[in-house]
Formats: sequence, structure tokens, C-alpha cells
Amino acid sequence: MTLHPVPTTDPPARIGDAHIADAVAHHRTLLQRLEELSDRQRELAGAGDGEAVLTLLSVRMGLIADIAAQADRLRDIADAAHALQDAERQSLMEELSQLDELTRSALARDAQDRRTLEEARDRLATELRGVCAAERAQAAYTSRGPAAPRVQDARG
Repeated sequence: MTLHPVPTTDPPARIGDAHIADAVAHHRTLLQRLEELSDRQRELAGAGDGEAVLTLLSVRMGLIADIAAQADRLRDIADAAHALQDAERQSLMEELSQLDELTRSALARDAQDRRTLEEARDRLATELRGVCAAERAQAAYTSRGPAAPRVQDARG
């Protein structure tokens, strides 16, 4: 779906006008897609699949850029809402409030997923430190054969 910028020279649009409805619907679609990706991210993070999480994050980056661009457009629409009739303005503000709630929900899920990934990273780091320490301890007790003299004196 191609979105067209909000006209700046025309009179303020009414809530029923296509570009406002399209902008709100498109933003909702983007946020729903982000929610789907967040759910998948949570599954992957919970399973400890870091590589798949990184792949998913690259997809999300493009989506988040689209959401940010669309949010600027919605902000312009909200700023112009004062010119709408009371009922239309209220309807628009309710729609924007719902979109804001979806955004806050996505941010909260992302914060939780970040904590989950950080905890997994910390557990893995602790495990790796333990493995390295065990290898060093094992190497200290491994026989390397008779030790050669380190210093020779005049007698041999």
C-alpha cells in the first residue's frame, strides 16, 4: 500500500477522509506486524537461539523505521485535529490512543525480551568461565613427562 503525504495546503481533513483513515489503518498494520515479530522474538529468546534472534532483529529494524516514519505523519494529523468537529476529533484521538497503547505494549515486550537475552548471555558467560577454569585445572594435573633441568651447573 502506497501512502501519500498529508496535504499541507488543503483545509484540514475530516476523520472520514481516506488519507487519515489510511494512515491510521497502515500504522495499526505495522504495529500488528511488530507484535507478531515480537512474539516470535520472545520464542527464540526463550529457546536461546541467538542467531535466529539476530536475523529477526534485522527484519524488525526495517519495520521500526517504517513505524517511526508513519508516527511522524500521525503526529502531524493529531496536531491538525483541532480543526475537526468534536465527535471526529474524539474518534481520531481514541484511534491514536489505541495505537499509542499498541506501541507501549511493544516497547514493554522488547524490554522484557532484552532482559531475557541478557540473562541468557550472563548464564552462558558464567558457564564458559567454568569450562575454562576446569580446563586449566585439568591441565595443571596432567603429566607432561619428566621435567628437564632448568639450570645446569658445572657438574652437569
